[in-house]
Amino acid sequence: DLRRGWRFNNPNLDQLGLLAIRYRELDAFCADDTVFAHHAALVKLSGADRARLCQIIFDAMRGGLCLESRYLDHVEHDKTRTSAYAYLNDRWAFAADEQLETARYLITGKRPEFKGKPRGDLVTGGPRSRLLRQVKTTAFWKNSALASDTTRWKSAQWVELIESVLHAASLYG
Repeated sequence: DLRRGWRFNNPNLDQLGLLAIRYRELDAFCADDTVFAHHAALVKLSGADRARLCQIIFDAMRGGLCLESRYLDHVEHDKTRTSAYAYLNDRWAFAADEQLETARYLITGKRPEFKGKPRGDLVTGGPRSRLLRQVKTTAFWKNSALASDTTRWKSAQWVELIESVLHAASLYG
């Protein structure tokens, strides 16, 4: 139930306020200035503002299923499907044409084509993406150290900011 959006006629648990996801060590990560030293704008932000920015980015990734989990792995799906056929009656087993959701990847560039069709395993974070619009319109920018700078930024600078946050997170662990 982590995927963004409604399922048939029900909102997900996050939208209902019944589920709150916190990221382990997010505050310590965002408070560590050395991790963000490679990007001038991120260094200027306070740890709390960086935490808000990371929360937006990580929530968007979670909503797009950009997660590493065995429950989103196609190999595990095949094992589960086989077990279901072996141990469950047809009423409770997977339908033959049922497609299970798999993990996706966040990309900040143009979505590549795969045999003429767009790839479904990619979530865009580029210049025209929902993620970038969310980051741009977040209220904390007005009170941050970058308040005057962000109004002049072009889309490429925003994408670079997102890429820098993701790079810092990958280095931090």
